[in-house]
Amino acid sequence: MLAWPLDPVQRASHAQAATVQHVRVDRQFWCEQCRTDARRLAARWGRSPRSPGAARLALWVGLVVQPPSTRLLVLYAGAVLAVYRIGRRLVEEVVFGVMRIRNKAGVHEPQPGAPEDGKSG
Repeated sequence: MLAWPLDPVQRASHAQAATVQHVRVDRQFWCEQCRTDARRLAARWGRSPRSPGAARLALWVGLVVQPPSTRLLVLYAGAVLAVYRIGRRLVEEVVFGVMRIRNKAGVHEPQPGAPEDGKSG
């Protein structure tokens, strides 16, 4: 328990301690926001190349394979959707894994109490 009145040094240290935010980080020093941003970027990378790939596969099935019945067409459509989802997820995980290995977010995260512009004093 603190006794009042505090001297100016104690007041300043308590005021500073009250403004410090404690952020939970994982073992690579990534905060929750960093992980969320990295997942969003990885999702963008996952959707980008997979959409045209799935469209090309659907065109190939429709123009080259030409399924003889509606049932087979539905099965091919399901296969195209499965290939799209699996490919998208694979690319997302690879991109996120590379970002984690390179540790881009953890390296650039400012430390609490460090000057913002990199200058000391």
